[in-house]
Amino acid sequence: MNSPKKRVFTAFFAGGCFWNVEKELSRVIGVKNTQVGYMKGSIYKPEWGIDDTGKSVKVETVKVDFYPQSKYPIILERFFKIHNPRSLDHQGNDKGSQYRGVVFYNSPKQKRDYELFIKKKKINTSSLRTVLLKANTFKIAEDFHQKYSFQKPCKNRKTENSGVFDRICKNNTQKAEPPKSGKYYTKGYRVGKMVGKYNCSCCGSPLYSSKDTYESGSGWPSFKEPIKRSFILLNERTNEIRCTQCGLHLGHRISETQKTLMYDCINSVCLNFVPNKSLRIKGGSTQRKRQFKSTISNDKYKELIKKKRMKKNLTKREKKQLKDTLFYKYCKCNLDFERKNENGYGICMHSIYKRRGFKSPSLKRGSRCKDIFKK
Repeated sequence: MNSPKKRVFTAFFAGGCFWNVEKELSRVIGVKNTQVGYMKGSIYKPEWGIDDTGKSVKVETVKVDFYPQSKYPIILERFFKIHNPRSLDHQGNDKGSQYRGVVFYNSPKQKRDYELFIKKKKINTSSLRTVLLKANTFKIAEDFHQKYSFQKPCKNRKTENSGVFDRICKNNTQKAEPPKSGKYYTKGYRVGKMVGKYNCSCCGSPLYSSKDTYESGSGWPSFKEPIKRSFILLNERTNEIRCTQCGLHLGHRISETQKTLMYDCINSVCLNFVPNKSLRIKGGSTQRKRQFKSTISNDKYKELIKKKRMKKNLTKREKKQLKDTLFYKYCKCNLDFERKNENGYGICMHSIYKRRGFKSPSLKRGSRCKDIFKK
């Protein structure tokens, strides 16, 4: 029985430059994801004696997704520690109305939790300049700003080389692994024969599909596009590509002006390939494997094999029965029938005959199983 899907709750906080606010709030246990952006709101109160009372201002805001709901007071406490709630339009070196301290609530419960928090901490509301407002339309900032100054820690790292991973994928924006050295630059992966998804080696988020592989000749795994645009962060200034979920450095977007083509050039150590059995054929087609249904008994099958070995003439129907049984039930290397095992390698016909207790037919080296059935 499948467990019910966990509901993720959302809250919004503004208190200075959103780079630092996002970095600090992402460390709170229970926070699943963060995004930076802008929220509009009337952030001045009449009693403050400011001429801009009632004016709607765009504030740098951090969107926080968290679970469970009981984590909200903990996030609130962390937020009040990282900004000055008594400072007006001034947080550290950041000055201006866009750096105002605001807590945007998404539900009546969040509003009650905020009021209870202020009462519990005995904060003097007369000197409080951080305001409580109802959440408005949140506009996500450019990719350049997302997870700008940090990367999330890797809890379950899955990479081919930890040393290269630490040097290239962590705390780096320009360096790349040596060309043609990565596991996923080998031909099977490079041309899309190995079918599946390429996930982030740090957080496991899906990034690219084997059907979008591109033979760029650059020396690094290349892809025409990600599975979804929202899965990656693209810095338009430097063309750096990062993981949306954890901020891990992945590679760069390359533009070939002569071919008017753009592709993502990714470091192999920053990826983790997960094979997909339902996507079998080259190019990522979703065609399912053909199911085998036996049309003859085991005794009949042995009889046909014996006649074939003794070079006796088989009827057209017997040839078809024998061919179908061998190929669909055992053989996985004949490309005509699109049968491969999980690793993309075929099973030799010799092993099939030996398994059934018959003398293996003579096959030349490199010949395919279909050669047995030549007319």
